[in-house]
Amino acid sequence: MERPALACECRIYIYNLALKLGMPIKGIGLAEGIEIFPKHDELRKGELGNAIRGSRDAHGAQRKLLQMRQLREHKRMLLLNIA
Repeated sequence: MERPALACECRIYIYNLALKLGMPIKGIGLAEGIEIFPKHDELRKGELGNAIRGSRDAHGAQRKLLQMRQLREHKRMLLLNIA
C-alpha cells in the first residue's frame, strides 16, 4: 500500500466485501448482522474513535490456533532469554 487508507475507503471496501460474501450488515434494515468499522471518517483533536471488541468465545479452531501461537511465542521468548 502506497499510503494509509482513509476510514471512508476502508468502510466501503468492507461493506462491499460483506455484500459479496452474503453477510448481513447491521443497521441496513436489519437489527442483526456485522457492524462495519470505522464509524467515523475523521476525528477532531482529543476525540476518540469506536472501540472494537472481538467475539467473547472464539470458535474452537480459532481458539486452538491462538493457543498454539501463544505457546510458540512463549517458547521463542524463553529461547531468547537463554541465549
